[in-house]
Amino acid sequence: MRAATLKAVLDFDKQESRDFPGGSLEATLSQFRQSSGDVPGFWDTGEFLIGQISDDKLQYLTPLRFNTESQSVLTDMDSEKGKFLFLAVQGEQGVMIGLDYRGEKVLAGYAPVTGYGMGVTVKIDLAEVQAPFRDNIVHVGLIVVLLISIGAIAFNRITGPVIQQLVNSEAMLKDGQAVANMGNWEWNIIAGDITWSEQTYRIFGVSPNTFKPSYDAFLSTIHRDDRAKVNEALKASVNDPNVTYSTEHRLVRPDGEERLVQEWGKVHRNKNGMAIRMTGVTLDITELSNLDKHRKKLVAEQEGVFNLLSDPCFIINARGTILKVNVTAQELFGYSETEYLGNNISMLMPFETATQHDVYLSNYLKTGKAKVIGRSREVQALTKNGQMIDVRLSVSKIIYPGTNETVFIGFLHDITQEKKDAQQIRRIQRLESMSTVASGAAHDFNNLLGAIGGFSELIGLLGAENKKLTDYASKISAAVERGRRLTTQLLRFGKQKATNAELTDLVEFVATEMTMIRKAMAKGVAIELNAEESTLPVSMSKDEMGDALLNMCINSSHAMDGEGKISVTISKIIVDEADAERLQVEPGEFACLSLADNGNGISEDILEKIFEPYFTTKGEEGTGLGLSQVFGMVRRYEGSIVVESQKGAGSTFYIYLPLAHA
Repeated sequence: MRAATLKAVLDFDKQESRDFPGGSLEATLSQFRQSSGDVPGFWDTGEFLIGQISDDKLQYLTPLRFNTESQSVLTDMDSEKGKFLFLAVQGEQGVMIGLDYRGEKVLAGYAPVTGYGMGVTVKIDLAEVQAPFRDNIVHVGLIVVLLISIGAIAFNRITGPVIQQLVNSEAMLKDGQAVANMGNWEWNIIAGDITWSEQTYRIFGVSPNTFKPSYDAFLSTIHRDDRAKVNEALKASVNDPNVTYSTEHRLVRPDGEERLVQEWGKVHRNKNGMAIRMTGVTLDITELSNLDKHRKKLVAEQEGVFNLLSDPCFIINARGTILKVNVTAQELFGYSETEYLGNNISMLMPFETATQHDVYLSNYLKTGKAKVIGRSREVQALTKNGQMIDVRLSVSKIIYPGTNETVFIGFLHDITQEKKDAQQIRRIQRLESMSTVASGAAHDFNNLLGAIGGFSELIGLLGAENKKLTDYASKISAAVERGRRLTTQLLRFGKQKATNAELTDLVEFVATEMTMIRKAMAKGVAIELNAEESTLPVSMSKDEMGDALLNMCINSSHAMDGEGKISVTISKIIVDEADAERLQVEPGEFACLSLADNGNGISEDILEKIFEPYFTTKGEEGTGLGLSQVFGMVRRYEGSIVVESQKGAGSTFYIYLPLAHA
């Protein structure tokens, strides 16, 4: 009884007296020491002792009545002194005659305190027990009665307050289990009985009046798909001391409702290692699981939206560390998610910008002055392969869900193509303006040349007998002819209306022209023709298109220094509204003639001027009117011409002509 009482008090103090000076164990021992002191006359030689093993010696934890000099006697384990307390600590219980710590013979009862490595004993000197028999046998009964009475008084004084605390604690435990929706249970493995707490019955949806817990009854409540898993987990923990019972499973209540529970259990074994009982708890996690599923669904939806964004999106913290990145950002910049996360956003910035980024974030958080936050601006970004692209950056400050951390979310819109398209539109519009001016100037100049030519002929006729004058007139006429050829070229660049246009199959025409152009090329230049359509009817001038193809092939040959490959491709495309704006044409079906070389390429500054009249990179050898005439010809037939090139990576010219429909 005393061992059980001591265990109950130890269990209680372990939870409720953790802040007691010296710990919960000292709290318990202090109560028993006080109680022992409050019971004078506990026979002349009687004592109540508590002990434990310390460094292979028996240590007494309660005051020693007959050893006032030392309150903590240590006894060797192989000593006969206090052997009954050794046995109690080792898990045995009984009554015996033995030697106490003084070496006196005593009658002692002993028992273990389960789970704490401690033992208790009540002992009395054997001489005091035998004295009544020697003096008066009648006194035996009185002594026995006195022994029981004194023991009861001591027990009540020691355990009365503790029992009341335990009663209160049990009520608190029940309330706590109800609030947490957690019940406890105990399984007597030997007898097969199972004891459930009130909350455990509630979790399983059964009544103590109608449901008797047993192993088989417990298994019958488990969802059929989880039953084998639970049975195997229980058997494993019983058979293997190193396995702890822990499992999550569904149960089915009598009304058909399914609940999800988490169970933990501890197996208790005797000194031979045999499993004798299991204690554990069952936690109903149905609502938690539903909340978790809902949370995961929301997270998945948010992730889906985040990754469906057409623009790259980044979330960074105040130090610039990337916390989250969407799929578009991975595709645009060439980094994987793993390469992004944990690195600084400056990895996407040119060196000059990267060095200032962290300083800017720090200053913003300190002063609140924003240069980028809440605004939009154009910046340059760096891809993994070192390519610089133009982006429009928008940054906002948000509170990161779940952490309350201030973070920044940034959206990047790739405007590289937009800028190229805008540049192409400006280029075409500028050339259109130039062609209008050139056309007017050519007409006026042609009129002047007509007058000059007429007067030079008149001079030649009137001065026929004057050879010197005739020579002057002849030279003037030759200059006028050269001027007329020049104005003709200018008129081709600036002419607004098509002339000599006829319905032509572009595929057949280009195939024929390339046969002749191949003969005019240097031996080291190969021309490859690929037609994706069998026929593509367009309205154009064959003479002008022939001149344009020859001019572009000669330019490509020069760019390749007379050795390389020219790839000519003819295809059919659909020009939508966006492309139509970029090309400055009407939307619809177009024939696309592309001519690509693997030459030296064209620098950005030259690309801006390549179609302008009189612009040439050939010095004295070039007139600067070849490509300007090609541009004029294409525009006259309501088409467009575009060139793409990088220095050292070749060039590709694209001619777009609207398909002609009968």
